[in-house]
Parts: sequence; C-alpha cells; structure tokens
Amino acid sequence: MNFDLEIKNLGKIKEGSFKIRPITVLAGPNGTGKSFLTKSLYSVLSAVNSTSPDTYLRRSLAEARFLLDVISEKMSYKGKNDSMELDGFQFELSELEFEIDQQDDLTLKEYLEYLQEFSINFSKLPNSIAAYIDSFRIKHKKFSSVSDEFSELIGVLEQIRVSADNGIGDYSQILSENIKTELKENFQVERLSDLVSFGSNESDLELDDLASIGFGKDGVRFQIEHEFVDNVSTLSNVVFYESPAYWKVRDALVESGQLRRYGVNRAVGARKKFLTGVPKYFYDLDIMLRGKSMDSAEPEFQLIADELKEELGGELVYRKGEFVFREKDSKVEMPKNLLSLGMTNLGVIHSLLNNNIISKGSFLIIDEPETNLHPEWQVLLMKLLIKLSENEVTVVIATHSTDMLKAVEVMLPKSHGSEGIDAVLSVHYLNGNERFGFVSSNPIEQLAEARMELLSPYEELLFS
Repeated sequence: MNFDLEIKNLGKIKEGSFKIRPITVLAGPNGTGKSFLTKSLYSVLSAVNSTSPDTYLRRSLAEARFLLDVISEKMSYKGKNDSMELDGFQFELSELEFEIDQQDDLTLKEYLEYLQEFSINFSKLPNSIAAYIDSFRIKHKKFSSVSDEFSELIGVLEQIRVSADNGIGDYSQILSENIKTELKENFQVERLSDLVSFGSNESDLELDDLASIGFGKDGVRFQIEHEFVDNVSTLSNVVFYESPAYWKVRDALVESGQLRRYGVNRAVGARKKFLTGVPKYFYDLDIMLRGKSMDSAEPEFQLIADELKEELGGELVYRKGEFVFREKDSKVEMPKNLLSLGMTNLGVIHSLLNNNIISKGSFLIIDEPETNLHPEWQVLLMKLLIKLSENEVTVVIATHSTDMLKAVEVMLPKSHGSEGIDAVLSVHYLNGNERFGFVSSNPIEQLAEARMELLSPYEELLFS
C-alpha cells in the first residue's frame, strides 16, 4: 500500500513529508519523532481497518433479537398465536442480519447505497410489531408483563431506522471514536492535546489527497475519501511490533491489563477504562497470536517462517494460556521466560508468520527491530523483512541501527536491481525539529548517508 504522508505539529515533528513504500526506513537518533510517526500511523490505519460502517446497525439488530427472546420468555398467558408472531419477527430480523452479512465485499460507497434498499425492506417490520402490540394492549396482565420490553424494542427499532437513514453519519461517528481511542491507548495519554506540539492546537496527518486527520484538545476531526477507506479496509492485518521486553512479562501484563483497562467500579457497578502503561498495540497483537487462523500460511510465507524456525531451533507456541518455546523435531517445551530477548524477538515474528497474521496485504510496522539481536540475526531479520515486502506486505521500519541500514543497502539491490528502486524503498532520517536533507535522491545512497550520520559520534571521538 503506497501513499505519501504529511505530518505537522506531532511530537518532535514540526513538519515532515514521508513516502510510504513496500519498505520504508525511518532512521535517526532516539527522541526524534520516529515512534510518534509510527504510533500515529498505526492508530489511524488500525481504526479504519477495524471500523465497519454497519457497526451500529448490527449491534441494534442483535439487541432487537435479544429483546424478542426476553419478551417470549416473560410474557404471561402466551398463546400459540403469540409464539407464531414473535417467531416471525425473529425470522425477519435474522433475514435482515443475513442480508447485511452478504454485503461484506461492497465498497463503502456501494454499502451506503445498499442502506437505502435495506431501509425500505426494514420499514415494514416496526409497523408489524406496533400492530401486534396494539392487538393485545387491552389484555392488561399479558401486556403489563412485557410492556417495558416492548417499549425498549420500539426504541431499538427506531435506532435501526435512524442508522440506516444516517449512513455515513453513523460511520463517521464510530470512526472518530475509534481513532480517538487508538491514539490515547497506543500513546497511553489522557488527552490528545498531549501529542500536539509547537504551540499548535492540533496535530495534522495528510495521507495523499484521500485522508486529512487532525487531533488535539477539541478531539478528532477528519475528512476521508471512500477510496482510502476501501484501500485500508482490504488490508488483511495492521500489525505493530516493538520491544520483546513486553513479551517476557506478557502473562502479568495481560492479567493486569484486563483487570485495569476494564475495571469494575464496585460502588456504582459501572465499567471504567484505565490506562495501563502498556500500549494497546501490544494487547492487539497478543489477541491475534492467541487466536487460530482458519487458513494456513501461504507457501511463500511458510517458507519464510520455516527459515526462521530453522535458525531459532524451534518456535514459540501458545498452549494452555501461555507461550512456550517448542524445540524443533522434539516435544521438549521451555517457558518463554527462559529465552533470551533476542530469541523472543524473532520467536514472536515467527509466530506472526506461522499463524498467518502477517500475510499478503498486511501492513507491518516494526519499531527498533534490532533490539537484542546480534549483527548476524539483524541481517537475517532484514533479509526476511525484504522478502515480506516482495510478497505484498508493506513494511515500515523505525531504527537507529547502522547494521540494519547496511543490510538493506546491500541486499535490496541484489533482489530488485538498481532500476526503479524508489518505487520499492523509501528512506527518511529524523533529527527532531532540525530538518535533515539527503544529498542524493537515490534511496540506496540515502541509506549510506543515514548510516554515516548515525555513526557521526564515533567520528567525533576519533578526531576530537
């Protein structure tokens, strides 16, 4: 997925232009804005990828069916005709849900057009239910036994009608809420204004001419074209992976995360959300790894996974609620806490491949992939990331490793040649608010420039 990204007033980035290509390298020292960029990008893409325009509609239809079940169970003196009527309403709602399920492949524009047809088909149901309620309103005991539930049902049916008529309005509201949540929980901040810098009121992200997103003290505002929604919605997965240190203490983090993020206020019985100190993308990834893909990894990805498994001498597997390391060609299992951080780092990446989480059409953001890896394994990992990019995975790498940059510099021309390399590779050097300009326009040569800039402290030591 190729696009150009413009950023303003975000963390250490006052203003910057970034080309997102099959391999995008973000180099630079610590504290220069690399993580602000990657976390913001993940938050937006993840929100759009996971936000369905029919969220409210599905939720309301499910609630209406639930209420009909409650009415059927609670109704006093329920007769055969009552059962037939209620079963008929349930059937109509089921048909509408089934009909919505068949629209999964529609573009956003096509889906919004479909809602007009849905609205016509649905309009008869509230009238039928209202007529049924009126038919036994005079039977006071029967009516009083379920009057509250019928009143609630009428309200839910009105929500369904409004959702169908509102279309893009509902989608915009849900998406705004989801972007806000993603940003807060991935950055672990209480206020979006904490992300805004340089005296501005909001941070701005422009993705080509298709999406404009701003966030700050006034919340989230955006303008997104249907084409952008369709492109991001078709991504098979949006993945953010960073420090293996989280995975060393994963069990405790998941336990505390579940309890603290969705804690129960016992005094009022209300659910509350809490910041945990651990970014949401860690929990997102953990949920993916604990799930079981219905499809096995595609051959190209299985080969990459097998190569990594061979190097590791085994694999991380999820068993009985925890991750363990299973040695290759044996049943010997080792708790992950006994693994080195480097083994854990590559082990998680192997699991992402083996479980078909990283697959064709994925968007992978990997922050400091060199963490805890010796040079040989840094080269191995970069070799695998290049192979992923050749198989329709968009790979964004934030790094300050000169070894990783050198690996790309050497390996990429061998696999792609020197022609058209700028369509495959994009290189950026972040240096805080100070703009860094490359001398060369060739991305391979820019890798060398970025590497030399990162090595400049050694040069100063030598010649000081």
